[in-house]
Amino acid sequence: MNFRFIPHRLAALVAMSAWSILAVQSASTATLNLRDVPIFLNENVAPLNMLVAGRDHRLYYEAYNDASDLDGDGLLDIGFKPSITYYGYFDSQTCYSYSSGRFTPSGSQDGNGRCNSKWHGNWMNYMTTARIDALRKVLYGGRRSTDTNSDTTLERTHIPQDAHSWGKQYISEAVDGYDIRDYTPLDRPNTGQRHLFANTTLLNDVNQLPRFRVATNRTEPIWEWVSKERPVAGSDTISGPIAPTDYTVRVQVCVPGGDFTVGDPNDDSNCRQYPGGNYKPTGLLHDYGEPDTMMFGLITGSYQKNIDGGVLRKAMGSFRNEVNANDGTFTNVDPGIIKTLNGLKTVGFGGSYEYTDASDNCGWITNGPISTGRCRMWGNPIGEMMYEALRYYAGKGSASAAFAINATGNPDATLGLSRATWDNPYGTGKPACAKPFMTVVSDTPSFDSDQVPGTYFGSYTDTLGSMNVSTLGQTIWNGEGGGTAEHFIGQSGATYNGAPSPKNVNSFGNIRGLSPEEPTKQGSWTSASVAYYGNTHDMNSVAGNQRVQTFAVSLSSPLPRIEIPVGGRRVTLVPFAKSVGGSGINAASTSFQPTNQIVDFYIESMAPDMSTGVFRVNFEDVEQGADHDMDAIVRYGWVVNNDGTLTIALASSYAAGSIIQHMGYVIDGTTADGTYLEVRDLDTGAGSDVQYFLDTPPGQPPGGVWNDGQPLPLFATRTFTPGTTPGATVLKDPLWFAAKWGGFQDSNNNGKPDLAKEWDSDGAAGAGNGVPDNYFLVTNALNLKAQLGKAFADIIERSGSISAAAVNASVIREDTLVFNAEFTSSLWSGNLKAWHINMDGSIGDFEWSAANALPAPGSRKIATQNSTGAAVQFAWASLDATRQAQLTPEGVPATGQRRLNYVRGERSLEVRNGGPFRNRDPLSALGDFIFSAPLFVGTSTARYPDSIESSPFSAFKTTTKTRTPMVYIGGNDGMLHAFNANTGAEEWAFIPRQAFPLLKAQTDVNYSHKYAVDGSPAVGDVFWSSDWKTILVTGLGQGAQGLFTMDVTTPEAANQAAVPGKYLWDFTDTQDNDLGYTVSKPVVTKLANGKWVVIVGNGYNNTVADGHVSTTGNAVLYILDAQNGNLLKKINTGAGMAQDPLGLARPNGLGSAAVVDLDRDGVSDFAYAGDLFGNLWKFDLRDNNATNWKIAYQDASSNPLPFYVAKDANGRRQPITSRPQVGKGKFGAGLMVYFGTGKFLEPADRVIANLYPQTFYGLQDNNAIASTDLIPNRTSLTQQTIDVETTVTNGTKVSGVRVLSNNAIGTNRGWYLDLISPGNTFRGEMQVTDSVLRDERIVFTTLLPNADPCGYGGDSYIMIMDALTGGRLENTFDLNGDGKFGSEDKYDDGSTQTAASGLEFQNGIATRPTIVTNGVIDVLMMQGSGEGDEDPDDEEDDDPDDGCEPGAPCTQNIQAPPGFYGRQSWRQLR
Repeated sequence: MNFRFIPHRLAALVAMSAWSILAVQSASTATLNLRDVPIFLNENVAPLNMLVAGRDHRLYYEAYNDASDLDGDGLLDIGFKPSITYYGYFDSQTCYSYSSGRFTPSGSQDGNGRCNSKWHGNWMNYMTTARIDALRKVLYGGRRSTDTNSDTTLERTHIPQDAHSWGKQYISEAVDGYDIRDYTPLDRPNTGQRHLFANTTLLNDVNQLPRFRVATNRTEPIWEWVSKERPVAGSDTISGPIAPTDYTVRVQVCVPGGDFTVGDPNDDSNCRQYPGGNYKPTGLLHDYGEPDTMMFGLITGSYQKNIDGGVLRKAMGSFRNEVNANDGTFTNVDPGIIKTLNGLKTVGFGGSYEYTDASDNCGWITNGPISTGRCRMWGNPIGEMMYEALRYYAGKGSASAAFAINATGNPDATLGLSRATWDNPYGTGKPACAKPFMTVVSDTPSFDSDQVPGTYFGSYTDTLGSMNVSTLGQTIWNGEGGGTAEHFIGQSGATYNGAPSPKNVNSFGNIRGLSPEEPTKQGSWTSASVAYYGNTHDMNSVAGNQRVQTFAVSLSSPLPRIEIPVGGRRVTLVPFAKSVGGSGINAASTSFQPTNQIVDFYIESMAPDMSTGVFRVNFEDVEQGADHDMDAIVRYGWVVNNDGTLTIALASSYAAGSIIQHMGYVIDGTTADGTYLEVRDLDTGAGSDVQYFLDTPPGQPPGGVWNDGQPLPLFATRTFTPGTTPGATVLKDPLWFAAKWGGFQDSNNNGKPDLAKEWDSDGAAGAGNGVPDNYFLVTNALNLKAQLGKAFADIIERSGSISAAAVNASVIREDTLVFNAEFTSSLWSGNLKAWHINMDGSIGDFEWSAANALPAPGSRKIATQNSTGAAVQFAWASLDATRQAQLTPEGVPATGQRRLNYVRGERSLEVRNGGPFRNRDPLSALGDFIFSAPLFVGTSTARYPDSIESSPFSAFKTTTKTRTPMVYIGGNDGMLHAFNANTGAEEWAFIPRQAFPLLKAQTDVNYSHKYAVDGSPAVGDVFWSSDWKTILVTGLGQGAQGLFTMDVTTPEAANQAAVPGKYLWDFTDTQDNDLGYTVSKPVVTKLANGKWVVIVGNGYNNTVADGHVSTTGNAVLYILDAQNGNLLKKINTGAGMAQDPLGLARPNGLGSAAVVDLDRDGVSDFAYAGDLFGNLWKFDLRDNNATNWKIAYQDASSNPLPFYVAKDANGRRQPITSRPQVGKGKFGAGLMVYFGTGKFLEPADRVIANLYPQTFYGLQDNNAIASTDLIPNRTSLTQQTIDVETTVTNGTKVSGVRVLSNNAIGTNRGWYLDLISPGNTFRGEMQVTDSVLRDERIVFTTLLPNADPCGYGGDSYIMIMDALTGGRLENTFDLNGDGKFGSEDKYDDGSTQTAASGLEFQNGIATRPTIVTNGVIDVLMMQGSGEGDEDPDDEEDDDPDDGCEPGAPCTQNIQAPPGFYGRQSWRQLR
């Protein structure tokens, strides 16, 4: 007998079963105890994020140094540009007045962006922001000098009165590009004069005020004031005295109506309102820390041991205790992140404006690198700090001896920096499944090469597992291409000359001296080795894997690097100088010569296309400390010649020191790359100069004749030709490699980032951009907030959950995709992603992310329903009064309009951006997708005969081949989303009427999760009005009691006005009180009366007190007219509250129906569905009169009878919540009906003590539609049992398996399998997902509840058995993954080898599988609630080959039935 099982199509989605059904419990009715969050979701386990931050002196340089490309146009931005928004403590759109020692908001800029006669916030940010100020603002809103519940004042950092101080100048509108009167109270300078501006803290100021100094109408340039010999920015310039006006850089912030405008998308104040009613500036730590979305710790460098490791400033924990929850003031708790970062300050500077006091011992050091405790502002051992972070995660319990500092008697204690007590972040009471991360915020590492295990540079006795940084460095080098290459580096192995000259390099493990800036400061690639080790090793001994993923926020060096465009190529020029004589310096190549610090850099002129330019560089004659001021000045010039060459000229223009300095540059991108020392300092006489091995006298290349007996000149010029083949190159930033090797997602399980998608998938269409996804380069303060924010957001995303998947074809082709939905419970945001499926069934490259492709809020095409039910555009003017009121409970229309814009995706309205509404995931404005499974709709997959309607179906099907393929999914943002399956772009969205009242709650800062559109959509082709159409029917699932239908014949919408026309009808409990929460998935089909219909079970909790309460609580099947939603037939089972087998008057409910077309004529004949009371109902739909559609069996009194009642061995009813499967009966006679039992709806369903055994059944339906069809009880069935539950080991792969019995079915009416482990061990196992029938095999997943917060809600087994007997099969799983089915794939009890019928799922709770095939391999796809395995090849992994790594699926082969395709495999998606 041929038949067709209606809605299962292999091209459709992985359907989520009705696991968890929501309703609001009412005390007055016997409703089920259902919740607003899925019960499989344990209490959210926040990721752990150890912040590792440098505290080197360079944090106190200016944020905007005129040597950066701020606006991304490829050219340096010199001076203030009004078109750029500068980041800092001032609001960039606000005007300020100055009085009483601070700047206060005094109105907004005018329509042209000007603040006439006032200080413009944007201009002040450009002038006054230090690098550490930007970091403080990003993290926690800034350093507060006044912090009360009524007033907040931010204060610029302390800037020592040396080269850290900086200045700017203004000459004229013609020169500077703006009129200074528009941005300050100052008038224009007099002709031939200029205004000077300096930022410093005067050494002798008893109050140490952060000063902004203004000197008007001066003739000297700015560098004669702030870039001279000590003191700088004081009361004199090189030309004479100066009397500036001083302003204290303190600014009042978060003044409502002043600098703070709610909902303004350009407002960068980050002001948040607290319960006390006041506003406070906040940062990323507030965003992620106050709601405990992320736990934080902090490690920084120390002052006492400035070049050795770092200090734990805060142990891992909540950020909440650092902020008063009522008014947002800081608690200054110790230990604390804010207390530490606020306490950082320059130390050791004093006396005669130098770093030579007894505690710092940082005078003119010329005989070698600094040692620990000397020059305490210098030293940035990032690699060693990261090593200390791994030790902390490993639970070491105390600091490394080499890094530990004293509690008193050092600058750390004097500054009040926190010194936390070490604990175990995975100790008692702390969840072992909390994902560990390390976010490194730093610029160039230094002195981090020798205090780590396995160092090439000396010996270090501490250990951390098997870590050997030299070996790891070699592995990384080999993974990046290997071999030997020429690079600019200070030291490579034993080769060292103190210069950034080209050297042969063959490993990252034996090089240091980052070049070209700091070849002698021992900065290394240790950070990459440490990060790689953390990412590939289990760092803690507790259960599970605690692999540490690294995110790197690299603050670009403040030192100048000029990139000059020449003939389509770029030549890089970096100033460089060495001290070669005087003060005991030996110029021999075997001796140490200090690399000069660049302490100031000014561009004097530059052509708009950078074809010419002049800049000056001030060099300090030692590497650190001393007076840290100007000792020599060189003017550099360049010109791009007409013949395509580049000429570089240098002039030594000023000097004031006793040390001989040779100055030049490192050049890259030419045919003569290298290090050039071209000129001597001006105060070194020709007869006093020394011969130096790195000198490049006129006409000599690097390495040429240098000891010619002649002094270097004071002026030099040299012409270069751009190179066509690469020569020596500068290696990428160590943190670039730390990010790549410390954060890759190992999809091929080989422990290396050898596939681009493993480390670089965030470019267009997942193609990557050549930069690790977790590396964020900050070239200026403008980018810091965005880059650090993206790092935190990515951490949350990597800690998210996956919910469901779909495929776009049943047969694998080159363009086959799998679509997986995901959500994060911390912020209740979601995403839909697409991946390619390779021809061998493996998951291929990432294709798109719907969150990334989401149109701008104003461009989205969204429709909804007014209170009358009419479909309208989702625009304020289109909403009726009722709908507007639902968005505006405050009674302020403007708030309602903003709320609507927020729902459309406007991010500026979130709290973190100064708005009034809750924060969403920074990476996604989409709501969470939990139980709604994505549905792919492309070419029609239906197989109706042409005779079924007056117009041939085949012609319509042909037209569907050219329509845009779509993916539909319901979201708990209240929308049904229609995504373009090719691009991921949202084509349109629809908010059904019952979801609209939930929108307001979504904006609440105290939002508690609510379901909205959480049912899985179903698609069907239908015919009416002489036309074929495709309709989409979606239940609201756990969101409401209703379903709605859309016409998707034409998938796209030309504009928003076209979306309302797609709406057809809805059906809610206002039309029938017996309708419950519509978790049942609808079926679209045709019945014998000629009508196309929608068939759906009534779902659960129809007695909830919502004004439309069922009086019976009965299980009901609805048959609706597909064209208009009219109720054609309501088939009532009569089983409801009165029939509750527990006598508790609970409501019943009918699940999803399986519909069967016996004769394959396109018209359905029967349906099967189960209810909560264990009844399996059969519905007879064969009559051409809807009145006669009925339950197939009745007793003598015409009362409905179920086909079967599921009960356990003790007679207890077993609820049925999954859709049955239907197949052919034995020998083709009758039907076999398959279903499992169990209920995972209420919190009590997770408690094993409340549960009893559940069963999977295979029942023979003789289909005689007579009482003889009925199966009275389980005695009429053959019992199969789980006989063995054990593991099979193949190498490192350990598989949990089950072996079933193989009892003969004989004449019995089917079979059953109780889900009880051997020895009658009951673990609460149940079967609540839809099964799959595939060629006389039944495949399903089970659920074992688990209340452990690290248990992902439960565990699962994948079961495969003979569909007709329920017994075991000869061959099933390919356990060792060799593509064959031999003895290695079987359980061996010592005498017999038996194939496994069950395989333990290693990724939490498994969903229903779906199958795609390439004709040889079947791929079984499913999702899991867990996180997957992060490195299956890690020898320390407790389960090294569970095959469920993050970011990519895994495979497990199963044997195909004889004569079929051959090999089959199942594949699990995270």
